[in-house]
Parts: sequence; C-alpha cells; structure tokens
Amino acid sequence: MGGSHVTTPAVRLVPPLRQAPEVVPVWVVDGIGGAPAAGHLLCLVPPLPADRLSWYAVDQANREVIELALPGIGARYLGGIARAAAGGGWRLGELAALIIEIESRCVYYVAASTLAPLGASGRRLPVRRRSALRWSYRGWAASGVGASELMSVARGAAGGRAICVCAASGERPPRDISRGLDVLARSGTEVGLVRGGTAALLGATWAVEALGAPRMTAPQLVALREQFASAPRCGWCGLPVVGSHCRRCSPGAA
Repeated sequence: MGGSHVTTPAVRLVPPLRQAPEVVPVWVVDGIGGAPAAGHLLCLVPPLPADRLSWYAVDQANREVIELALPGIGARYLGGIARAAAGGGWRLGELAALIIEIESRCVYYVAASTLAPLGASGRRLPVRRRSALRWSYRGWAASGVGASELMSVARGAAGGRAICVCAASGERPPRDISRGLDVLARSGTEVGLVRGGTAALLGATWAVEALGAPRMTAPQLVALREQFASAPRCGWCGLPVVGSHCRRCSPGAA
C-alpha cells in the first residue's frame, strides 16, 4: 500500500512594504497660549503689540520663532501664506525659511497719527505726530504722509507677479491720503476699512497701510516646496538657504 504524498505549496517571499516617512503637522500661531500640544510649531511674532517676552519663556523644541518686521496687513498676509503652506505638508524649517524669504520681498507703508509703539524694543523710528514709514528688505525708512507715497507701493506691485492691498483703520485719515485711497479703490486695488485694526494697536486715531507682496498660488507653493527641500542648510541656524546667504542670519543683505 503506497504512502500518501503531500505537496507543500511554494511560498513566495514578499519584501516588507516601505512605509512613507511620517508627516509631522506644523501649526502656525501668533500667540503661544493657543499652541497645540503635539506637532511642530511655527510662531510668527508681529511687532504689535511690542511685549514679546512670553515667547522666550517656553521650551523651544520642535519650534521656530520668527519675529516679523511687518505689522497689520503685512503680518496677516504672511500668516495666511504660512497656514496654506503648512496645510500642503511643508516641514517646519522649510516653512520658516519660506516666510522669511517672502517677507524680504514685500514692501510695506504705514502712516498714522502716531507710530510710537513701533519704536519699542530698540527700534529707532520716528515717533512724531502724523508720521509715516516705509519698509523694504533694507529696513525701515521715514516717508511722507500723502497720496503719492501710498500710490508708489501700488505702482511697485503692478503686474501679475505681485499684489497690492491697502487698509484704513480708526477714524478718517487726512484729506490727501484719503484721496489716494479713493484713487486706488477706483483702480481696482483692494482697500479695507476697519474700526480697530492697526490704529487700535498703535493707539492712534487713524492709520493707513499699503502692502506690496508676491502673489502666491497653490502651484507656486508646490514648486517652491521642492526647491526649499533640496536647498543647502545654513551652517549657523540650520534653515534652508535658497539664495547666496541665509536671510535669518544676515537679513539686510541684498
């Protein structure tokens, strides 16, 4: 009587699946009190209000802190770009470098009945009545209070690669600068009117702002993400360097 023969099925070895690296969420905040417990944190610190000591009294692990130069609509624009990029999967260091690079490409103008709070924390800025300032990558400079100075920001932002946004807050500004706002609104420039806003932060009766900034789209953020991810790192602070130097370590360089 023959014995039974059992055939063992062939076993094919399948290599283990390669797991994609875990994406750590990046949260963008402008106030440390609302920071989530998990994930990485990008803290955008606006210059108004000027008291920023609480930012340095917390653990800095998995956190990047950027002291923005731009208040008001400038800070809100940069915060919006940061949140959009974070939602697209940008990593913390690359996101911090992106915001620093974008701010360096902005032009900002502010005129108000007083700008004294912007002179806090050692900034040597005009604090006289009815003063105005203009900011570029070179830093702050005194400017005139009038329609021509306001409209020069709009002219510099003309074209498809840049945008111009204006805002007036508090009471109605002086006649010349109000006339400039009216001309810009008729030409299609977005002009916002708010009761509090930057005027309230400055303790001013009125304030007018104009921001010229790069126009950022979702496809641009995707392309820039690859560029920042492959960029060399700064040997001093570790952020990606997409130009000839690190803008955080040498912000005023051309």
